[in-house]
Amino acid sequence: MKVKLTSKIISEIGVKEKYLRKNHYNSLKVWWARRPTTAMRSLLILEMFKRKNKGPQVDLSLISDTNPAPKYFKKFSEDFKTSDLKVLDVFAGGGSIPFESSRLGFQTFSAELNPVASLLQDTIFNAIEVPDYSEKLRNSGTIIIENLNKKYAKYFDLNGDVPYVIYCSKISKCVNCNSEIDLKRLKYLSKKKKKTIYFDHNETIVEDTQDTTTNSKIKGFECPKCGVVNSFKDIKDYCVNNTLGYRPFAICYHNEKEKKAYRKIDSRDGEDLNKYKASIALELDRLEQLLPKNIVTKKGGVINPTLYDLKIPSDFFTDRQLVILLGLIDEIINEYNRLLKVYDLKTAKQIVLGLTSLVEFLVDWNSKGTMWIAQNEQTGRSLAGPGVGMKWDFIEVNPFYKSGSNLRSKLDRVCNTFMAIDLKHKVEIIKGSSTALPFKDEYIDIVLTDPPYFDSIDYTGLSEFFRPWFEVIIKHTFSESANLENDHNSEAIVDLANGGKNGKDQNHYQSLMTGVLKEVNRVLKSNGKALMLYSHKTFEGWKVIGEAIRDANLFIDECLPLEMERIARPRAMSYEALNGVIVFKMKKDKTHIKSVSDDISALDIEVQKGEILESHKVIYLAALACKDMILNAKCFDDAYRDVIRDYSKISIHRNSGIYDDITRTYLSKYLNENEVDTNLLIANGLYTEKRNQIIQLNEIDTQLLPENTQLYKAIALFEEFKRNSKTKAQIDENDRAVMIEIFSTLSGLNLNTVSKRSSNEIVKVSRLILSKI
Repeated sequence: MKVKLTSKIISEIGVKEKYLRKNHYNSLKVWWARRPTTAMRSLLILEMFKRKNKGPQVDLSLISDTNPAPKYFKKFSEDFKTSDLKVLDVFAGGGSIPFESSRLGFQTFSAELNPVASLLQDTIFNAIEVPDYSEKLRNSGTIIIENLNKKYAKYFDLNGDVPYVIYCSKISKCVNCNSEIDLKRLKYLSKKKKKTIYFDHNETIVEDTQDTTTNSKIKGFECPKCGVVNSFKDIKDYCVNNTLGYRPFAICYHNEKEKKAYRKIDSRDGEDLNKYKASIALELDRLEQLLPKNIVTKKGGVINPTLYDLKIPSDFFTDRQLVILLGLIDEIINEYNRLLKVYDLKTAKQIVLGLTSLVEFLVDWNSKGTMWIAQNEQTGRSLAGPGVGMKWDFIEVNPFYKSGSNLRSKLDRVCNTFMAIDLKHKVEIIKGSSTALPFKDEYIDIVLTDPPYFDSIDYTGLSEFFRPWFEVIIKHTFSESANLENDHNSEAIVDLANGGKNGKDQNHYQSLMTGVLKEVNRVLKSNGKALMLYSHKTFEGWKVIGEAIRDANLFIDECLPLEMERIARPRAMSYEALNGVIVFKMKKDKTHIKSVSDDISALDIEVQKGEILESHKVIYLAALACKDMILNAKCFDDAYRDVIRDYSKISIHRNSGIYDDITRTYLSKYLNENEVDTNLLIANGLYTEKRNQIIQLNEIDTQLLPENTQLYKAIALFEEFKRNSKTKAQIDENDRAVMIEIFSTLSGLNLNTVSKRSSNEIVKVSRLILSKI
C-alpha cells in the first residue's frame, strides 16, 4: 500500500511509535530525548523525493513499521541510489538518525562529543561485525544472570514470600531532637480503574473501589517524638554532611492466583532482612575494588541538586541494590576473560559492550530513584525524564523475579531487538566536537541532526549516572586507561540555574552552535540540504538558534512542524513541555526560497489540512521569525514582532464571520486590535474603564454575559478543564471549530522568556483544551 508522505503522516507515525517497545532500537541502550526512528527515516525519505523531484508516494510499511522487511529498504536504496550519497548527523547522541540512515543504504557518518553516547553507538553499530552476535550475547548474559541468581536471589526471601518490589522510605534526623523521621509519602499502591489500594491514615493497606481519604499539601515532615515540623530545607541542610537512611515498609508479590498482592513489612520480615546484612556487607567488601572513586559534581538545574545526599555514585543505591550491581560488573569481567579463550578480542569486546545494557537496567530500574507507578502497578525508571528529582520513598526491584522488570527480560529484549533490526550497513562513528569535522569541503549530501535545545536537557549530567560503572568495566577488561568523561567546555548547553557563572550561558551555546553549523556549511555540497530539529519554549531559545544559523551563513528554506510526543499529555501541556518540534530545512544560498509572508498567509490553510497542529502555531511562528531575520537582514526582535503582528491581523479578519458580536469584539481586543467597540465590552462586563484594559477570561463575571454567546460557552469549558485536566468534555460539533479558534487565540502566540518561564493560567488551560479537542 502506498501513501503520500506529508508532515502530517510523519507526525502520526512518530507519535504512534512512542507507544512501541518490542524490538525497538531504543530498547538496546539508554539515551534521552531520542526522536522516533520512523520519523527520522521518513524525513530522509521525504528529502530524497524532493531531491529527485518525485511525487512523495511511498510504501506505508517503509515509513510506519518499526523494522520494515529488508526488501523495502533494498528497493528504496536501489531506486534512489542512496549508496552514492553521504548523510551526516553532527549531534548523534543516541544514534537514531545514523541508524535509520544506514538502514536506507546511505553512507552514514555519526559525530558525537559525549563518550558515553559514543560508547552506545559502538555497542550497537559495531555489532554487525560479529557473526551471530545476538546468540553470543544471549549465551554470555544467561551465564552471568544464573551466577548472580545463585549468589543473590536469597536476599529476596522474606518469610516465605518472594517480593517483586520492596517499598522503602528514606529516613532523616529531626532538626530539633535528632530523632529519626520517616520521610514516607507513598500513598497509592494501585490506582487502576475499579481497583484502588492505598495506605489510610492509620498506615493500613486498604483495597476499595475508590479512595475515601483526603489529600493535603505536604509542607514538611513532623517529628513523631517532639512534634517539630522539619521543612524541606531542613532535610536538605541535614544532607550536606549526612546520608539519608532508608527503611522497607511494604512488599508487592504475586499470590497463588498469580495476581499482584500487597502487604506491610512485619517483624519476621525484619528478621530476614537483618540476617542478610552481614552477608551483603562481606560481599561489598569483596567487591570494593570495583567501586568508582569519583565524587559526584554538584550541578544546577534539575539533574542532581534535588538528590540531596548524592555525593558518590554508590549513594544512589541501597546496600542490596549495590551488591547486585557490583556483582554484575564482576561477572561481566569474569565472562570477558572466558570469552578471550573462545573468541578473538573484537568479539569479546563487543559482547562486553552489549552486556552493559544489564548495568543500565540496574542503575535505571533499581536505585533509590526508582518509583512506583500506581496507575498500572508497575515500576518506573529513575532516569526517564530530563532531570532526576528527589524521592522521599522508592522501590527496590527484585531483578531475579519471575515476571515484570528483571534481568532476564532485559537480556531477552536486547537480544531479540538485535535480531529484529538486522543492521547490515556500517556507520562511521566520529568522536569529538563537531566544530572540527574530518571531512574535505563539500563532501556531505545531507545533514540531518537533532541538537541540544538550549537548556532543555543536561545530557552530561544524566549520563554521569552510567559513566562511572561503564568505566570500571572497560578498565578491568579491554582498556585499562579508559576515560569516558565528557568535555564540558565543548558541550552546547545553557545552564540557567547557575546564571551562566560556569561559562555555560547563551553566548557559550550560540558560539558552539555557530561553530558546528559553520562546519556543516563547509562540508555540505552546494546542492546539499541541512535538516535540523529544534524547539524551545522561550524567546531567547529561538533567538539564539536563529542567530547561530545566520552567523553560519545558512538560509532557512522551510520550517516543518512535527509532533513527536504522545497524544494528549495534560501534564506536559500544563507545564509547557515541548510537544512539537520544527525541522529547519537549510541550504547554502537564498535562491528560490518562499517568502515569510507567503508562509504566514498559508498557515491557517495548513492547520485546516492537519499539516500543522494548533498547538504548533507558537513554535512555527518563532521559526518563521528566524527565517525572516536571516532572509531580510533584521534583528530577531523585529522579525518576531513582525511575524506575530502579521499573523494576528490575518487571523482576526479571516475568522470575523464565525463569531457573535460580543465574542468577536472580545477576541479582537484580546489581540490588541484598536478599532473595536469597547462600549459593547463594558456593557457585558468584559472591559474595565478604570484600568483601561480587557478583563481576563478567568476573571469574567458570567452573570453579566449573555448565555447564548460563544464566549459564555468557552468560559464554561475553561472552568471544566481547569478543575480536571483529564475531563472528557462533550462539545457540540457545531461549536467545536469555534472553540478551537477561541482557545487558539487565548493560548497566545508569544513565547515565554527566560525570566518568566511559566505561562499564565489562561495560556496553560487553553493549550490543554487544544490538546484534547
